[in-house]
Amino acid sequence: MKKILATLFAVTALTVGGATAASATPPDPGTDSGCCPCYCAPYSAGDNTAWAAGTKYVNKGNWGTYTRTSFESNPTIWAGRNNAAGVVIFHWVDSENLTIEIALAPGAKFADGDAVKIQPYAFGDPRLMQTPVPGHFELKYDPTDPSHFEVTVPLAYLYGIHLDITNS
Repeated sequence: MKKILATLFAVTALTVGGATAASATPPDPGTDSGCCPCYCAPYSAGDNTAWAAGTKYVNKGNWGTYTRTSFESNPTIWAGRNNAAGVVIFHWVDSENLTIEIALAPGAKFADGDAVKIQPYAFGDPRLMQTPVPGHFELKYDPTDPSHFEVTVPLAYLYGIHLDITNS
């Protein structure tokens, strides 16, 4: 019981103690940097798979992550596990939809083909405890802009956001 209460307290503290919408600095796709100042180190890690920061699907093996929908913070996009490659920004549309914006860091580009794969999840979805298969994600997109992408999707509590990126 103590562990359950401690976990609930930690989740509540993280949720309530996060950044405010006023303090979050979203990327400005209209600038040369294409991302907020905290992620402007040029990306140079080559061809990589990338995930929006979040919770690992499984503890061993695959490093894929899913992220909680948040309008107060912008999850980092991690390429090859430890190379910051941009940010994800969630924009409220209405009670059934939201827009996911992906802004890559300078030097990072989407790979050719279906480089953006998104899987919406409900809270408690059993697929969250399995190794993900990005090729089987429900939503797949071939971005036309090399470093910026936006799409309106059905509103969900969690999303797996998997990208194929390059710097060539």
